[in-house]
Amino acid sequence: MSGINRREFMGRSAGLLLAAGGIKVLAEVKTEQPDSIVGRVFFEGTAPEPKLIDCRVDWYCHKINKKKPLTADDLLVGKENGLQNVFVSVKRGLPGDKKWPVPAKPVILAHVRCMFVPHVFGIMAGQELLVVNTDKTLENTHGLTKRNKPFNFNQPRKGMKKTLVLTEPEAFKIKCDVHPWESAYCHVMEHPYFALTDKEGKFAIKGLPAGEYELEFRHEKLGVQGRKVTLSAGKAARVEDVRFKPAKRKRLATTRATTKGSD
Repeated sequence: MSGINRREFMGRSAGLLLAAGGIKVLAEVKTEQPDSIVGRVFFEGTAPEPKLIDCRVDWYCHKINKKKPLTADDLLVGKENGLQNVFVSVKRGLPGDKKWPVPAKPVILAHVRCMFVPHVFGIMAGQELLVVNTDKTLENTHGLTKRNKPFNFNQPRKGMKKTLVLTEPEAFKIKCDVHPWESAYCHVMEHPYFALTDKEGKFAIKGLPAGEYELEFRHEKLGVQGRKVTLSAGKAARVEDVRFKPAKRKRLATTRATTKGSD
């Protein structure tokens, strides 16, 4: 992965991840692959500017990102307020006793220019997760799991790899104990019907049989939404009414102290 940057890596590894989303059926459209749910997720309001990351704690990170400083990837809003990195999955409607085959190819999570790439991803339970360090500095991968076996390991050299297998469905945060700004979010799924919105907020879940489904839309900062979708055989259900509002700021409670005086 010599000379690869974050954008290039994301493009090359995108095939290992699914992209999706969707909800309220506005229309049905013909598609090359039938039985799909497609749509778009939006950010409501004025899109905030990504926050700059101060990475001077590590000379290598500071050096390689000096010309193009790192920015936070926890809230990315694109064209026409499309919201990126919303994880979309089928929550209800699938047969409860069905077992889906686990993909043979691993999902890749890489340290690229002192950031996790991808920032949000889905993986099937039992599928391999390949963690790669592409940086010439010490990197750490610390999974804050609840149902799966916790993991926390260092990769001090470029090119180091480690394979993990997560067996229990759950969503959890992954952090780097060396670089506090580095984080990723992993969604371990029992089925393959999930997706991640792209930089324009678009998604597509393909291969679903006709039926009624409940979808879940999850964003790390903006919360969770759900929608019901009816999918007809041979057609695609289009969902474009999913909008996330900015998180409300918590107001600090102020208490006025009163002093009683005596005459």
